[in-house]
Amino acid sequence: AVKDGATVRLGGIVTRKRLKTTKTNQVMAYVTLEDLYAGVELIVFPSVLARHSALFEPDALVAVTGRVSCREEESPQVIVESAVPLEHCDRPGRVLCVTVENGADEELLRRVLAITGRYRGETPLAIRFGDTGRAKRMPREYCVAPAAELREELGVLVGRSNVKYI
Repeated sequence: AVKDGATVRLGGIVTRKRLKTTKTNQVMAYVTLEDLYAGVELIVFPSVLARHSALFEPDALVAVTGRVSCREEESPQVIVESAVPLEHCDRPGRVLCVTVENGADEELLRRVLAITGRYRGETPLAIRFGDTGRAKRMPREYCVAPAAELREELGVLVGRSNVKYI
């Protein structure tokens, strides 16, 4: 069983959406997310709903990260912290390849490693140097967890097309 407060990552299809207005007159949603085996109720607070409202429409395929909320006598719910379209999820077991352009300095490499350091996991990391085309596979301590947020942060730094799972 998953403990109250545990962080989880789920994917599935939105089958139901119920809107509610909060005391501060903002809109939040209760969303049912199902896969082939089960369903779970998601709690989508106004800040997340404002950023990702299209992802929580019925029939949308979505992946969410959130915290489990367990109350006695009720089914567990997931409080959504982030969401991405399911097709944007990265599959584990590949290599994250970050290409840095010609003349990349040590500061850029430090920034790349600072970002990847916040997403520790099992996926190998490789740095490819655009000028030579050579790639250096980083040591095991630099392995990352595949996450859309990681790709987004690296994409801002080195360009989206320079961040790929291969």
